[in-house]
Amino acid sequence: MRRPNPANTDASTILPTDSYVPQVGDRHAIEAANMFPFDALVVAVKGDVATVAQASPGKPPWNMSVGMPIEAVSHFVNDLRGHVYGRPANDPVIDAIIRGDAQFLGKGDDGLAFRIDTSKGALVAKVSTTVPFQPFNGGHRTPTQAISRLAAQHQASQAMAEAGVPGILPAWFAQHGDKGFIIKPYVEVPERLTRSQLDEVAASVEAAHKAGWVFHDALQVGLWDDRVYHFDTGKVEHVGVGKRSDPEEHWSDAQDDIGRLKRLFEQNGERYLTVAEQNNPIKEFEALYGVSTIGMTPEDRKKYWRIALRLGMKIESFLHNHPGEDHGLWSEPGYAADEIRAMRDQFKARP
Repeated sequence: MRRPNPANTDASTILPTDSYVPQVGDRHAIEAANMFPFDALVVAVKGDVATVAQASPGKPPWNMSVGMPIEAVSHFVNDLRGHVYGRPANDPVIDAIIRGDAQFLGKGDDGLAFRIDTSKGALVAKVSTTVPFQPFNGGHRTPTQAISRLAAQHQASQAMAEAGVPGILPAWFAQHGDKGFIIKPYVEVPERLTRSQLDEVAASVEAAHKAGWVFHDALQVGLWDDRVYHFDTGKVEHVGVGKRSDPEEHWSDAQDDIGRLKRLFEQNGERYLTVAEQNNPIKEFEALYGVSTIGMTPEDRKKYWRIALRLGMKIESFLHNHPGEDHGLWSEPGYAADEIRAMRDQFKARP
């Protein structure tokens, strides 16, 4: 049933998600972190889809608009405002969030984050959201879909822990009304991680890859109980033990994780090297000196040329990753390039 007048709410209002029905003309002021204040204006309602446009406060809408399930409009408004609507849950953590007593930390693609201080220490709750990270992008979810997405993330992180991956926080999942909640200890993010702490992160990532898991996201870590933990693993995926989880496979998902791990080390003034990057390939390359090409078939020449090419690339990477170390003649300027070129020429196919 249509209301007699469009709703016009300020940024402090919490929309009742169990009773609000959007209608054309509804205007909701949004004051979100990292965004300029704007109004969310309902410009169309057709079937089970509402179209919400962005407007400067009190002004006509811009051309930017997005469609979403009708039941997600109230979540769109509340989530961007950092509010959670609900009846009392008889749960101290969830009730603190609903009352507005929890500290709103921000919103990501996967959920809203709140800090709750308790007598036993600080907790953080990740609350399901229907809204993508960019609110006027497509992909808005229903509240039920958002809960399912959050529950799946919780199940994935717990499966990682059960597989022996270190650095996964203990957590529990709860559903109340049309929201899901992942609750876990709050971690402190230091200004700088020490080398030993970075090594803990590396051990976690390496163990995840060995168990077939990849992160698909920046490595978000902090300290709890003097150990390093991932505080958000919302994008993790079990891809199985194989090429996608092998950090030595080019273009694998694990390779992307290694790139993120290297950036984390660099941001904290350290360098991360994979096991393969730490291995010195020079002796393996030098063993090719003893391979005779007399009577070698074209197929064998091609095979050894590929071996020389692969080892040459490994040597170049190794020398780059170990500057200042003494590797005999290989440390001399130009020596490595000359040797690698000569070895490839040795195995080139003869006319």
